[in-house]
Amino acid sequence: MSRDAVVCLCRCGTEVLLCRRDGEERWDGVSIDIGEDTDPAAAAKRAIDEILAESTTWTLVRGGESIAPADRPGRRHPFCFECKSRELRPDADASREIEWQQPPAVLERTTVPGLWEAYRAVGPSLASVRDDDIHGAADISLRALEVIRDRAAELAAADPDRDRSAVEPLARDLLGSRPSMAVVHNRLNRVIATGGETVASIRDQAIEDCTAAVGADEAAAERAAAAIGDRVLTLSRSGTVFKALQA
Repeated sequence: MSRDAVVCLCRCGTEVLLCRRDGEERWDGVSIDIGEDTDPAAAAKRAIDEILAESTTWTLVRGGESIAPADRPGRRHPFCFECKSRELRPDADASREIEWQQPPAVLERTTVPGLWEAYRAVGPSLASVRDDDIHGAADISLRALEVIRDRAAELAAADPDRDRSAVEPLARDLLGSRPSMAVVHNRLNRVIATGGETVASIRDQAIEDCTAAVGADEAAAERAAAAIGDRVLTLSRSGTVFKALQA
């Protein structure tokens, strides 16, 4: 009998939450089986509420087209949620192992069928970087780094020694999608300039730069918070300014 499921990719910074039940070998996102008459989006939100701490705010980023893994009955409905912290419910790990990892880890582990495809269906893309009219430049630059990281990881999984030129056209397209955002250009150019000669080395550099960029943005917000007076004027919806105001 067909059995559908939702798989939720909880993202904090540039990492996602991976889980596996006690006694199981395969890693997954936050996943639950659902009936054919269940609304997948509603089920996904319930699954998120059951694992994230009540104090952890989250936002639905996007849902993707369902996928049908070849070696699993039913369809999987992927969703991406943005989490403001990594805090989980006290009993969240009572019956499962939980890790926050950069998504390319999925390609290096034993996972449930279709987990990488589910992530790619809702993860950042050239189109999402180009069309984002909500977030500021710092956040968009993180997503651009992730696009390069994920593509390089896919290519490296098939042939780690493949020449870096395989990802350069995507980097140029990302740069062209945001011609006026200096931080996007700085971060992408750094990956390409320092990432080595293979797709595997580009992947590794992008993973390192994703972690560094998250830390740099948080540090910038803390510095700004110390200097903020009783009024602030900003020309755009800057994520750094927003974090500074919160702090």
